[in-house]
Amino acid sequence: MKEYEIKLTPTEIDWARLAAFIDGEGCISIYATSQPGMKNKAYSTQVGVTNTDPRILFWIRATFGGHVYPRELPKKSQHRQSYQWVAQSRKLSAWVLEGCYPYFLSKKEQADIALALYRRVRDAKCRRWKEITPEEDSIRADLVSSLRTVKHIAVLPAEPLN
Repeated sequence: MKEYEIKLTPTEIDWARLAAFIDGEGCISIYATSQPGMKNKAYSTQVGVTNTDPRILFWIRATFGGHVYPRELPKKSQHRQSYQWVAQSRKLSAWVLEGCYPYFLSKKEQADIALALYRRVRDAKCRRWKEITPEEDSIRADLVSSLRTVKHIAVLPAEPLN
């Protein structure tokens, strides 16, 4: 169960299913937020899956934790309401990424970057808004930039995914 203190026990098939949902309908993100009066930003990871079938997202929530939210109502009448499952906490998102990692086909590199950030924050043993060195802030900002770059690299259909 690693260091995450998560009490859920997904099966290997559950992990593979979630990895497929994240690969196809999901997003791995790093958010940088500011607090008034603080010099540094706080960086955190987030993993999410969006779908129009809420049953899938409620299964993910029951199996892995996290939250399910309705998305904005569609602007066009022919579009259906969509929903999003989100693992927002650093620990939960890291647990999800580690568990899905062997099964990812297209998002391994994104997972590597998000997990690198998680480990930097964890190893610093800092509270959310603790001051960090300018060098550390720069390293974390570079990870955010790297993730953005990786997300915009085009993969040609002829290229292998793994």
